Amino acid sequence: MGLLKKHRATGEATLEAPILVDGETGLANSTALGRALRHEIARSRRYGRKASLALFEVQIVATRSSGVPPPSPARFIAQALTAAARESDIVARVDETLFAVFLVEYDDARSEIFTERVRTALCSEPYARSSDGSGLYLRAWAGATDWDSSIEDPAAYLRAAYDDLVNTSAGPESASKLFAEARPR
Repeated sequence: MGLLKKHRATGEATLEAPILVDGETGLANSTALGRALRHEIARSRRYGRKASLALFEVQIVATRSSGVPPPSPARFIAQALTAAARESDIVARVDETLFAVFLVEYDDARSEIFTERVRTALCSEPYARSSDGSGLYLRAWAGATDWDSSIEDPAAYLRAAYDDLVNTSAGPESASKLFAEARPR
C-alpha cells in the first residue's frame, strides 16, 4: 500500500510542475527561457562570459484570401532556429509570433550575422502552400543585445533585445510597410 501512495504522490507532483516546453514546436517556452536566462546571467557575472539574446518577430505576409486561414508557421520557424543555433544555445518560443535564441559566447558582430542568417532562412522560401498552390511567406524582424552587467534579470534582458528589434527594423507595428527599410540608429 505504501508503494501505491508513493507512486500517486509522484504523479501529482509531476502534474503540478510547470510546463517548460511549447506544445506546438517542442521548443522551450517563456518560463523555461526565464529560468535559463537567470542561470546564464549569474554565470556571466561570475565568469565574465560573453552572450547575446536574439529575438525574432515573425508574421505571415498577406496573401490572396481563399477563406481558409493559413497554417501556423511555428514548426517551420522552430526548425530554422534550431538548425542555425548551436547545441549550447537556448531556443525558445516566447509567444505566438516571438521567438528567442540565447547565444552563448557570442558578441555583437556574431549575433548580427546569426540574426541575418536566420532571417534569410525564414523569409527566402515559402513555409507552406496555400490551397491555390501559391507560396505562403514569412516576414521576420530581428534584434539582439549583448549581455552587460547592467542587465540584472531575464525581463530586463528581454526588454533590451526587444528594444533593439524595434529600433533596427520597420517594426512589427508597421505591418502596412512590410518591406520598409531599416530605421537608422
